[in-house]
Amino acid sequence: MPTHHVYHCPAPPDVELGLPRAKPLRYDVAWPEARDNNQLPGLLLLIPGFGQDNDDGYLRAFREWVAEQFGMGCVTVSYHGIHNRPQQGAERLFAQDDLIRLAHFCQDHGIAWPQPPEVPDLMQFMGRLDHMHNQRNAQAQAQGQPLQTIILTCGLRSPDGPINLGLPQALDHLAALHDLHQHHPFDPANVIALGSSHGGYLAGLINKLAPNTLRAVFDNSAYAALPLRYVDSRTANAGPDFFENHSPTFRFAYFVASGWSLDPQADNAYHDDARRLRDLAHPAHLDTSYADVSRPAALRCVHAPNDIIAPTDEKQAYVEALQKRGLDATMKIFTQADIDGRYVKSLDHGLGLSLRTFFQTQLETLLPLNPDHRNDAARSTALCFEGDRSSLTIQHTPNGVQAALA
Repeated sequence: MPTHHVYHCPAPPDVELGLPRAKPLRYDVAWPEARDNNQLPGLLLLIPGFGQDNDDGYLRAFREWVAEQFGMGCVTVSYHGIHNRPQQGAERLFAQDDLIRLAHFCQDHGIAWPQPPEVPDLMQFMGRLDHMHNQRNAQAQAQGQPLQTIILTCGLRSPDGPINLGLPQALDHLAALHDLHQHHPFDPANVIALGSSHGGYLAGLINKLAPNTLRAVFDNSAYAALPLRYVDSRTANAGPDFFENHSPTFRFAYFVASGWSLDPQADNAYHDDARRLRDLAHPAHLDTSYADVSRPAALRCVHAPNDIIAPTDEKQAYVEALQKRGLDATMKIFTQADIDGRYVKSLDHGLGLSLRTFFQTQLETLLPLNPDHRNDAARSTALCFEGDRSSLTIQHTPNGVQAALA
């Protein structure tokens, strides 16, 4: 039977914004039984996307399945910003616009408004407000009138603080890989990354920063570049990051607090250099990543034909750019005829895909292992992604990965 482990290691510093990384980085592992031939097991990086972090039971069961069925270790990293929901400790933050919206609702309905509205008292007040609103809805229902649901906007601060999506999250996975090897040695020629949506995007970003580390990237419905709505959803006017039912008649529309601003005059403005670092298909960065690669990672992508979250045409362009470089990259765009209710359940973002079937079928398409493969740590790979304002350097060593902006 596989064994389950939880480990912690130091979190890499945020070299872009200098956001504090006070907590150690946690990662969860399922490890297979020892083999008689002393062959090192391979490793799967199972990378959850937004929302999947809320299902620890599913992630644990998937890790165990991989270890048991394929004799591979399987690790899930609690990377920077993954826990950004109230039930995971995220703090509600009401911006001035949020409070004004709630005050107007109270004024319209003749409900007293607390002055000043501090958040803990406000949450208690909302309980009373909810009760009064339910009474009004009961009266409306008795008169045959439609029920009203009130949507309130609210900010959320992750337990990790303001979020910096992209680079720190990819570096977290590389730090966990290095630390895991101290506990459970694995075959460096057989490391695969699997993820859906943002998880698949991070798999691609890890490969950008460590082009000799992964054997393959299995990507379900990931974007090729980080959407602006995930950089700063309030400023982008792209709508909330997600909704939560506070009660039968109240819903929260949440905006997760970001370390970046889309205001070009802000000190933390999201500039072109940061955008390019998060673009998997940027031509100059592809040149940097693949300048000295012994065996590039295979890329296996599946996608919906009209994905509004991860634009299908952008993803196709990325895959074609890799193919033109001679890389083993494929992209399957599913159609209505592919929906079978088990492997593919819809043509929405994420496809309702069975990740188990996806992993199993794509694993069979890979070339045999190269026993002479040397990963980035063994090669001491050094990368420099040049920018207009500064350049990001990534230095791989047997002691880990160092990132720096200069």
